Amino acid sequence: MKKAALKGLIILGVVVALCMFFANTVQTITTPKVKIVTPTYGKLEQSIDLTGSVVFPKETEVFIEGAEEMNIKLIKSYVKVGSYIKKGDRLFTMEVSDYDTKMKELRKTYDDKTAELDALDTENYKRNRRTDRNDAYQKMIKEQEKFAQKKADTALKAVELGLALSSDVDMWPKETAAFGNEELSKLARETAEAKLAKYTAEQEYITVLGTKSMKISDELFKYVNDRTALEEEIATTLKDMMALESKASSLGTIYSGLEGYVTEISLEAATAYDGSTYAYKISSSDEAPYIRADVTELSGKSFSNGTRVNISASDGGTYRTKITGTTMDSNGQKYILVALTEDIIKSEGGMSKIMNASLGMSVSYKAAQSSTLIAASAVRSDGEDKNYVFVINARTNGFFGKQMYVTKTDVTVLERSDTLVSIQEDMSYSQLADKEDRALENNKTVMEYIN
Repeated sequence: MKKAALKGLIILGVVVALCMFFANTVQTITTPKVKIVTPTYGKLEQSIDLTGSVVFPKETEVFIEGAEEMNIKLIKSYVKVGSYIKKGDRLFTMEVSDYDTKMKELRKTYDDKTAELDALDTENYKRNRRTDRNDAYQKMIKEQEKFAQKKADTALKAVELGLALSSDVDMWPKETAAFGNEELSKLARETAEAKLAKYTAEQEYITVLGTKSMKISDELFKYVNDRTALEEEIATTLKDMMALESKASSLGTIYSGLEGYVTEISLEAATAYDGSTYAYKISSSDEAPYIRADVTELSGKSFSNGTRVNISASDGGTYRTKITGTTMDSNGQKYILVALTEDIIKSEGGMSKIMNASLGMSVSYKAAQSSTLIAASAVRSDGEDKNYVFVINARTNGFFGKQMYVTKTDVTVLERSDTLVSIQEDMSYSQLADKEDRALENNKTVMEYIN
């Protein structure tokens, strides 16, 4: 009897052991396996690959002065886009196409008027070429013209400023002084002075006409006036010829008046340029060009001045530089500004080539503040920026003993890198489930995956 009871106990023990074995086996097969990871606390660091291009912060449009009066064409350019020029450097040789035509016209006018004057003097060779009456008359005419011009200038300026002047020119200085605009007041004073000079010249001419000793024949008066008019025309034409010669000389060779990089040339060979558009653009020598890279998509990341940047140049080398600032354009695009060094310019074959190049760069990013850092694969998402992790906890099961289970816990993501995620919550003392072999469920048992 005792033997039978003992045998029954042994059989029962074996059955229980087998049940436990198979139960653990089934549990081992069906329970998700995870890798346990422990968050750390620190500043998120990563290397961010970007592409940038050269930007000139300030450019000046340069027009060729005087081109609007002449027909000029580009013959030869001594610079190209990307050239660095200084004041006085020769830039272009131009053909002044209208020079010969315009000079021929002026020369004909000069010769015709000179011949006309010679003929007039020959015809009146016995007469005086200057008289008091003619002198007084010419002075009166010039003072009248001067007053008319001053009066018009003052009236136009007053209209521009919104001041209604009276009809009495002598009152204009007082009226404009009360108005308080110095430029207008100066014009008003000059107009009043011109009126007085005109009146004085008119009185002098009347005096000459009434003086017997100064009386002359109408023929002599006309001759002297005609001669004076011809002399003035000849002098004006000669002045125009000299101005044309000077302008043609200045337009024939164009020199730089500024210092900086040539960023654009709008002149085209053998094509007429009339000065209505800029001939070229030049960067400011006071503001150096830089490399600009778009970081709009890197939301949440703040880039500090001095952050290291490595440029991958086309010559195969890597050149170290740094961030010098950030900016945002009118469309809301955010950029980092990177210092453009001479080594980088040389590595790309000069400014003319680097201006049109896309420059690969690696930015050594480091977060400004410390936070909890978690392996990127341990952070899950429900969409719409809802992120969570599975925190590993322990509990005791009477039949199976101590077990691990996971709790779904929401987290606030601050930043991401390829391998790490920065979160706002402090989980530096927690353990998290990562790289599970099957889907995890909240409050469900898990087992550690062991290689």
